[in-house]
Amino acid sequence: MPANLTPDYLAAEERYKKAASPEEKLEALEAMLSTIPKHKGTEKLQADIKSKLAKQRKQMETKGAGGPARHKEMYTISREGAGRIVLVGAPNTGKSRLFVALTAAPSEVADYPFTTRKPCPGMMPFEDITIQLIDAPAVSTQYMESWVPQIIRHADVALLVVDVSSMDPVRQIREPVAILEERKVRLVPCTESRVGDESGVSIAQIPTILAVSFMDVDGAREMLELLASEAAPPFDVAAVSAASGEGLDGLRRLIFDGLRIDRVFSKQPGKKPSPAPFVLAKGSTVIDFAEKVHRDFVERFEFARVWRRGDEKEGIRVSKDFVLVDGDTVELHV
Repeated sequence: MPANLTPDYLAAEERYKKAASPEEKLEALEAMLSTIPKHKGTEKLQADIKSKLAKQRKQMETKGAGGPARHKEMYTISREGAGRIVLVGAPNTGKSRLFVALTAAPSEVADYPFTTRKPCPGMMPFEDITIQLIDAPAVSTQYMESWVPQIIRHADVALLVVDVSSMDPVRQIREPVAILEERKVRLVPCTESRVGDESGVSIAQIPTILAVSFMDVDGAREMLELLASEAAPPFDVAAVSAASGEGLDGLRRLIFDGLRIDRVFSKQPGKKPSPAPFVLAKGSTVIDFAEKVHRDFVERFEFARVWRRGDEKEGIRVSKDFVLVDGDTVELHV
């Protein structure tokens, strides 16, 4: 199949040949990848450009664009909302597009790999709470920021993003899983525990959801079945499209369920419940809730009344050991 390269691509290629600095080479390569026609006839050329891009970025990172080695950057992001989700994936899987679709936060989106260079936080609304999402740089054998595993290690849930329209989506699952495993970060199904210890080495076990992106392209359904049968470990799967919005509500629900939290509302006697819930770990009791509200309630606690979601009666009287569920309303009595 002929490549049919466009004038914009040819102009970018000429800029690359004449580039005198690393920055100019990087800009030209990015332009080449974003303007090259995407079809079978250009697959080998696309792979070559991606390889050159990765090498160029790595050289600029380690040599400071021709000068002395640069200091390795580290990032600290304050926790916000009801939980922290980190988007994980190989280069060019659509992580940033999905991040923007879920949060509406600004993030650089482009058709070339390694676009995301810094962690980008945003807040995803879910019903009556918000959840923090972090768009992290790619996990890859070609090039990976040294601090990326540490960002993932502190996630409550990882969102592993795969491009169903890519040449090898199964590899996009297995390669990040293997790379992070080498760095003592293990992506596990949400049903498994969060932290393990093997031979005295702390292994961070991060509950993980698999987001299969670009479900709006032809052949996506057939490839989704292949991923479900060949990919391991058996993560919960959300089939989504950032462009059409397909599956995003279901993904939000999977994220909430993966956090294993409950929303509990407070109520003062004779008044309506508060509109904003307290967020508790699943399985929390009334006394756990009381401690969230104020320490005085713990010390002076006598009993509580609890209303289950949809219960219009006066509530049931319970003791401090009563286990709460998502949507409960609690009236504390001291």
